[in-house]
Amino acid sequence: MKLNFMCHYLSGNGGVETVLTDILNYLSKDNDVTLTLTNEPENENWLSSLSSKIIIKKPKFENKVGKVAFFSREFISSSQDEIMIILGANLIKLGYKIRKTFNKKYKIVSWIHFSLNNQDMFDPNNIKYADRHWAISTAIKNELEDLGISNEKIDLIYNPVDHNETIAKNNSDTLKLVYIGRIQITGQKNLSDLLEGIRQYKGKIKVDFFGTGKDDLLIKEYIEKYNLEKKIIWHGWVKNPWDKLKELDATILTSNYEGLPMVFLESISRGIPVISSKFLGYTDVVKENINGYSYNVGNIQELLNCMVNIKNMDYNSSKIQESISQCYSENYLEKLELILKKI
Repeated sequence: MKLNFMCHYLSGNGGVETVLTDILNYLSKDNDVTLTLTNEPENENWLSSLSSKIIIKKPKFENKVGKVAFFSREFISSSQDEIMIILGANLIKLGYKIRKTFNKKYKIVSWIHFSLNNQDMFDPNNIKYADRHWAISTAIKNELEDLGISNEKIDLIYNPVDHNETIAKNNSDTLKLVYIGRIQITGQKNLSDLLEGIRQYKGKIKVDFFGTGKDDLLIKEYIEKYNLEKKIIWHGWVKNPWDKLKELDATILTSNYEGLPMVFLESISRGIPVISSKFLGYTDVVKENINGYSYNVGNIQELLNCMVNIKNMDYNSSKIQESISQCYSENYLEKLELILKKI
């Protein structure tokens, strides 16, 4: 089977890269796999973790015309039995038009990793040009159906995660949380809620921040303004942040929207519960009072209640790990192979 994974912008630091690494390495054992990128990643280290069997392609020119020409050539030169798994809606439409114009026979699969509606990067209707659709969350599956795509064309696949060694529960009187992700005060990651929660929390608290982004300086200014230096531990981007964490109460995301956050799967696979905003589809991961708690975006009092509940939670690490059984790699990859054979 010949598979070409065509990606939207990737920084090299995110959860999508983690998912791609696991899936591409697995599929490359018995298939011809190509990874086609729209950009030169800021951090190329993750590409070195890909199998040497995988062909990696990138456009030579960063301008829009150059990229369109590059991807047009990719579609035109594709083999008739190739399957294009596309992570960006605009590329789906381009692939459809070229297939029609040049009478090609390749198949197009959409694989979108964030909400279709809570974004301003593409017209969701472009996704309808795909032959089949992989949904990483129930929320995205519902959004696809709202576009008029039939349920028979949608496969709900979630994201894969490995079994991981348990991280110990924190037994001190300090609430210990971790945030891993892009540094964004507003927008998707909405770290303003987390910062306000840290500032207003009545007890002792320490939050490790792993990641980088356009708002690094603004976050540091906020920390200084409200004297949070003893409450926030700033790490920047770290390749393996989990290796730095010896004991923990919870992983936290205060996002406005997500697809299916890998950081939550990675946390739960280590027996660590989560605190989550109620972004669309959060219930695919968060099971109240079993593996975490949730709050409504912008409601800081609810967020503070979650923090208190987590600190008082007498959780069972094994039950937390079992709560995402459908996502563990051995189950996920076996299911994915069956889905590919049906295309």
